Amino acid sequence: MKRIFIAVPCSVLLLLCMLLPVCASAETFYATSEGNYYHLDKQCSGMQNASPMTEEEMLLSGKTPCPLCIAGCVYATEQGKYYHLDKQCQGMQNASLLTEAQATARGKAACPVCVEGAYYATPRGKYFHRISDCCGMQNASPVTAEDAILAGKEACPVCVAATCYATEKGRYYHSDSHCQGMQNAVPVFAEDAVLAGKEPCPVCIAATCYATAKGKYYHSDAHCQGMENASPVFAEDAIRAGKEACPVCIQ
Repeated sequence: MKRIFIAVPCSVLLLLCMLLPVCASAETFYATSEGNYYHLDKQCSGMQNASPMTEEEMLLSGKTPCPLCIAGCVYATEQGKYYHLDKQCQGMQNASLLTEAQATARGKAACPVCVEGAYYATPRGKYFHRISDCCGMQNASPVTAEDAILAGKEACPVCVAATCYATEKGRYYHSDSHCQGMQNAVPVFAEDAVLAGKEPCPVCIAATCYATAKGKYYHSDAHCQGMENASPVFAEDAIRAGKEACPVCIQ
């Protein structure tokens, strides 16, 4: 049998290598026809009926790498000061994909908006977390709250139990993510909401208790016995997270 060899210009091969995301090292990726992401984990976030993709198919698909199962990927522009988890952070355009180590080597710092305030999740975990090793969790990747929610994950009842919710343009921060029909609210700590100029919602935070992520008790006094950085939380959520009523401020 006569073999046929096809010559491929070196420039084409070089271009393909430059286009491939350097942080995705596996040979096979997975995606569904309707999904926006390609994955290393074919069951990421409960994904079903994902089809394997070659590197070439991945490049041509127009899909972006999953922020949960393709760990270590960040976005940055050549002239930008920061690296990002959100490829369109604050209107950023034409960002390239690279590893966090590569971004750091290029002198870029973590974005104070989408990286330093990130949550953590694993591809098959039910929750997204504020603490990267919450309850012994391992190999969690940083992820924005929006991406975690879009992936079907819920706020961790242990380390995000004291989280409030707010929209970018809303006046209030809330303990109820759907208070009075509110939509597209994202988790935010109360102190961050206050710094952003938001006020506590007079509807859903009226009867709220206070707790810290690692505290044993929930309180009616936000500064009970010198407690700091407590966030509003409903008593039932605090109890579900394993916290007890404070013997000092809750009689």
